[in-house]
Order: sequence, then structure tokens, then C-alpha cells
Amino acid sequence: MHFLKKLYIFFSFLALTIFFFSTTKVEAKSFVIKNIEISKPFANNFDKNVVIDSGFKNAFYELAQTLVKSTDYIKIKDIKLNEIKSMVDSFSIKEEKFIDQVYYVKLGVSFNKKKIFNF
Repeated sequence: MHFLKKLYIFFSFLALTIFFFSTTKVEAKSFVIKNIEISKPFANNFDKNVVIDSGFKNAFYELAQTLVKSTDYIKIKDIKLNEIKSMVDSFSIKEEKFIDQVYYVKLGVSFNKKKIFNF
């Protein structure tokens, strides 16, 4: 009887140890799309914000392709830029350069997970 009690305590301790130390809690709060490449000719009325806005759109469509079925993808084609911007948590400009009067930029965009799922 004493042996079974020790065996029960050992297996309980082993099970709890495996349970607590083998699981990790992941709470990702954003979807990250990396390496969005945009280029636009440099002209007199050039606006860097227009290029970044098109990067947001491209990143959103790339994210949507991974999350949404192809039949439902048509429904989100007409989304407005303001709606996309409201879902953006942050963005980073990885690389930007001017070559032969063309502006090249590489963006990383992070979307809010909760807002994406609510959309």
C-alpha cells in the first residue's frame, strides 16, 4: 500500500511537470507581412505617402490570400484604404532607394489580429 502511494505521488509529479514545462503560451497580437516591394517613378508631384499606402494595400491583400478562401477573396477587393489603415498596428521601412528616377521601397507591415478577425 505504501509503495502504491509513492508511485501515485511520483506519477502525479511527473505529469504536472510535463504539463507545466512542455507547454508555452503564445499570444500573438498581430499578423506580420514582410518584404513588400513597391516602386514608383519619381516625378514633380511625388508623394512618399502614396507609395506607403499602396504598400499597405499590397500587404493586406497578401494577408487576405492566406486567411480567406478564394471564393470569398472577391468580397474584400473593394476595401477602402482607411479601413486597411485602421487595421495596421505598425510598419517599418526596411530599405528605400532611388535608382534612375525610380523610388524603390521595401516595407514590413504588422496588422492587428483582433481587428483582422473582426473584419
